[in-house]
Amino acid sequence: MKNTSSSKSKAQFVVLVGSFDDSPEDVSVAGIFPTLKAAQKFVREEYLANHPMDDEDEEMNPDLDFTDFVDDGQTFWKIVTV
Repeated sequence: MKNTSSSKSKAQFVVLVGSFDDSPEDVSVAGIFPTLKAAQKFVREEYLANHPMDDEDEEMNPDLDFTDFVDDGQTFWKIVTV
């Protein structure tokens, strides 16, 4: 059967957040984005909103352009493509 639909499916990027202390079922979706950059921007903004930094902390700012990130040793962020 030929697909006559002219629309193409596009990848979406899902930001998942969870805790290593919780069960795997407790992972939550923080957002769905059309591009990896948009997902990374969201995570960066969320991280910085919850971890205020002063001038001394600027040097310790983690590289937040990632697809997997562990925060405080127990919380994780993951960007997956669907």
